[in-house]
Amino acid sequence: MPNQKKSKDSNGSGNIPDSLPAEDEAHSKQKTISDPNGVLSDIEPAQNSLRQNKRKNKNSPLSLLTTTLVFGICLASLIALIGTYINTKNQFTHSKEIISAEAPKNLKGSVLQLKEIECGWELSPDLEKLTPPSVIVPVITIKETTGDDGYLQVVFKDSEGNIQGDPNTFKYISKSNTFADQNGNNLKIRSTSGLNNMLNFSSYKISDTKNSIGPWSATLMESGQNGEWSTLSIFEIPGKELSDTNE
Repeated sequence: MPNQKKSKDSNGSGNIPDSLPAEDEAHSKQKTISDPNGVLSDIEPAQNSLRQNKRKNKNSPLSLLTTTLVFGICLASLIALIGTYINTKNQFTHSKEIISAEAPKNLKGSVLQLKEIECGWELSPDLEKLTPPSVIVPVITIKETTGDDGYLQVVFKDSEGNIQGDPNTFKYISKSNTFADQNGNNLKIRSTSGLNNMLNFSSYKISDTKNSIGPWSATLMESGQNGEWSTLSIFEIPGKELSDTNE
């Protein structure tokens, strides 16, 4: 009997290990079935990685196109700016006044003809009445004028091209061969601004003698009845003193 019991115990204990692998397998299968998230959680990162790679591959051509487009716009803008700069520079160069070194003796335009022109400086008849006072001012004299009905305008400028004094405009009447509000067809045109002392004028004369071109200039323009102005001449005012008689 004891031997039988022992044998039963031994047989019973021997059967337990044989049943464990089956139970483990069943438990593993049950765990797999009951908790499928474990397997899916391992698959999802790989799928997400594939999706991201596909998105990157899909976006790469678009990104390249966008970069190319932005670069093209920047390049076109740069070219446009360079072109604008060159055009502006050329326009400025072409529009720059060409100033003659000597005053003309005679001028003939499409409306007026000016004869025996003389240009220089003389003492201002207003002197201290001007603000600031100009002791000596540029002057242009025209001995004779002929032509059709129209207008003559004279503008004085300093060495930097700034207008000095008031523009002088005269109306010419061909029927009477005179300028309106004048005594005849001759003119003496004084600037209302000039040099404020004779020392400055002495420096002006020295500079003019050395360079043969004075720093101030006079612009003469004409216009017909249509009001369209055209330039007759632009010339430097020589550093010589004219008569100071007030005509």
